Amino acid sequence: MARTTKELMVENLLTSVALGLLAVVVASVTLIVRSSEVSREQAVLSDLAGRPVSSAPVAGADPHILRLYRVGGTGPVLYGASLSLDSPSGVAMVATILGADGQLQALKVYDATGIRSPFTRADWFSDYLGKGGAAPYPSSPAASRNPSAVSGASESYLLNSDVLTDLSERVRSLAKEGK
Repeated sequence: MARTTKELMVENLLTSVALGLLAVVVASVTLIVRSSEVSREQAVLSDLAGRPVSSAPVAGADPHILRLYRVGGTGPVLYGASLSLDSPSGVAMVATILGADGQLQALKVYDATGIRSPFTRADWFSDYLGKGGAAPYPSSPAASRNPSAVSGASESYLLNSDVLTDLSERVRSLAKEGK
């Protein structure tokens, strides 16, 4: 027996309502997860800086520089950033503290995937500390970006230097604007 137009309209309406409710649930869960991520990164940055972090980021999202905050409190002007760094072996979420001149003062990996990830090694970021202001970030001895000439770890090292250089430039720009 064929269905009437009225029955089909009611069925379509109920399907639309169900899909709409599903979209609301997914959006709500996404907001809750994102809020939790932001709270966690702000806590890590505040702990790393020893001072409170502003509640709102001063710079928006970038593929690697997720959020950039001004660090409050007394003392020299500081900025905190949450980074997402990639390597062939995994991804790491990194909290960084920089001075107004773009110099990297502190860094902490607060989440990493992949047990072979280079970010999990204690000394992986040691060459970057103190750089970014007057001193450029180090580059790998293998200057070539040719994949056959550069190992995965060297490529990660080069990419990290690029991200940190961009971050330092962004911080200097924000400091110049007084943000």
